[in-house]
Amino acid sequence: MVHCLYEQLKKAGIKAHLDIEDNSRGRIGTYIDLINTDDYVVVVGTPELRQKWDKTTKGEKGGVLATELGMVRNKFTEQPNAIIPVLIEGTKESFPPFIVDVVYSNLSDRAIYYKNLFGVIENLYEGIKEIQPQIKEARAIFEQIEKDVMRAKSPEKIKEILNNVSMKYDPPKYELPKEPAQKKTKM
Repeated sequence: MVHCLYEQLKKAGIKAHLDIEDNSRGRIGTYIDLINTDDYVVVVGTPELRQKWDKTTKGEKGGVLATELGMVRNKFTEQPNAIIPVLIEGTKESFPPFIVDVVYSNLSDRAIYYKNLFGVIENLYEGIKEIQPQIKEARAIFEQIEKDVMRAKSPEKIKEILNNVSMKYDPPKYELPKEPAQKKTKM
């Protein structure tokens, strides 16, 4: 699911980084530094993430993840709007404690996945006036999908609607102006 989110953000024109994709040369220090240099950090909440966090706070070795989450916590303290929590599995307790009380995007429910994915993309592009017409058009598409799902009479029909969206949906690539620079996101 994390890889799917990564790919969809890239399709939407966001320069996203994912450790298993972008750290293939073993330059973990350089990769971790992206937390400080990228515009946003998407923290992907899962029960496994919380378990790893809890182990590091109990004094067990946390390795790279402990370093990453420490840097994320520092960035959150300094720039809270630069941290975008996205839940893909579990509950809000799937995030480290410093994020638990923050508003997050829930991508764990397929019925609202695309609407909430669009919200994440919209947040990442916030403030770039040149693409607002494209955002408005995409929002209308998501609102129609939501209406179709709400009107569906059976679970089979809902599944059909969502599968059609999954197969057809290709987030629009926004044509960004040369300035400001394209937003960069660490996942």
